[in-house]
Amino acid sequence: SIQDQIGYNCKQVAQLPLLRKSSFPGDLGPAIAGFCSATLKVSESALATINELDELFETSFKGRD
Repeated sequence: SIQDQIGYNCKQVAQLPLLRKSSFPGDLGPAIAGFCSATLKVSESALATINELDELFETSFKGRD
C-alpha cells in the first residue's frame, strides 16, 4: 500500500547516514534536531489518533456476538 511504501522510504532515508558512516554539517545540527523532534511529535499524534479510531470502531460496530 502507499502507507507501507512511505514508511519504507522514510526508513531507507534515515538509514543512509548511518550506513555510510557520514554526518551532517555542524550548522545543520539544530535544524536536523528540530526536524526530528517535530517528526516524533507527528508520529506520536498519529499513533494516538489511530488508537482512538480503533477504540471507536471497536465500540461502534460491535454487534451481537
